[in-house]
Amino acid sequence: MEDAATQFIAAGDVAGLRAWLDAGGDVNHENPANNQTLLIAATFEGQHDIVRLLLERGGEREGALVAAILGQHGVIARELLSLGCDRHELQQANSIHRQVSEGVPVADEELGRLLRAALRAAKKP
Repeated sequence: MEDAATQFIAAGDVAGLRAWLDAGGDVNHENPANNQTLLIAATFEGQHDIVRLLLERGGEREGALVAAILGQHGVIARELLSLGCDRHELQQANSIHRQVSEGVPVADEELGRLLRAALRAAKKP
């Protein structure tokens, strides 16, 4: 059975998740069924308002950019890119973006350019 935080994300219930966090819920809680953090789950599902709430509360961003790419949520991916990502995640996201782009009718080419630019910038000393 899903836990409460996961149910709030699935329903897009920002108020419910905010109340859960305010009552002591862990912003970096992992769903025991799949070991995904709340931020990764919300990002993959395209729950932009919940993503913002979790980021405001200090949610761990590792893996979120990749989840945005896999879920094909370019707006969220762009927001995460603007916050900065480590080189490893940029490499992984760029690779996945290329793979996803090959399989979808309309690829987000601008996002691909942004990923490649961020990766080039991350390689500079």
